Amino acid sequence: RLYFEANPEFTFHCEGFKNEDTKSVITTEPSFECSAKQTSSVGEYEITPNGAEATNYAISYTNGTLTVNKAPLTIQVENAERVYGEENPKFTFAYSGFKNEETYDVLSERPSAKTEAIATSGVGTYNIVPSGAEAQNYDITYKNGTLTVTKAPLSVSAVSNTKEYGETNPKVALTYSGFKNNDNEDCISEKPTVAIAADRLSDVGEYAITVSGGKAQNYEFTEYNEG
Repeated sequence: RLYFEANPEFTFHCEGFKNEDTKSVITTEPSFECSAKQTSSVGEYEITPNGAEATNYAISYTNGTLTVNKAPLTIQVENAERVYGEENPKFTFAYSGFKNEETYDVLSERPSAKTEAIATSGVGTYNIVPSGAEAQNYDITYKNGTLTVTKAPLSVSAVSNTKEYGETNPKVALTYSGFKNNDNEDCISEKPTVAIAADRLSDVGEYAITVSGGKAQNYEFTEYNEG
């Protein structure tokens, strides 16, 4: 039986019957004793028969063995999430199958988990693979989890500039804040769009330089600052 199950009903067989006798000649069937309780650990325990009676037979006994096997236990890494450029979080585990109100405290070795994702890994999903747990009374299987790497926030600012009345608008420079892993604007696949409220004919004064849009594999533009 498995750990923490009830003992099964014990059965017996006989050798030595004469004259085509069968078990039916046994007037009192044997009873059985076993030291294994429901909470007994994995191992082997003697099953001791006694008390049988039969009119024409002198009865002797041979003990049997109750084998208590490990109960199944599933350990799953819980899904996790982090932002691109950050360190991986500490992974946690969910358990299914503990008996007798036990917890992970009965593990002689706690599980560990690994993932191929490092701080420089791009946005996406990565397997988290658990292993290494040990427990006296449990047969352990594992389920992977998923680490989701999300886009890091990036802000962009338009650099203020000047021009004289009647001139065309100058080229506007952009600055960025939030790059990770020594990235720079070369990793931006689609540069933000710049719009200036003034043109060549606009009167002397101040006009907003606005910024919008932009795309990058590992970044999300979350803040736009006007010039």
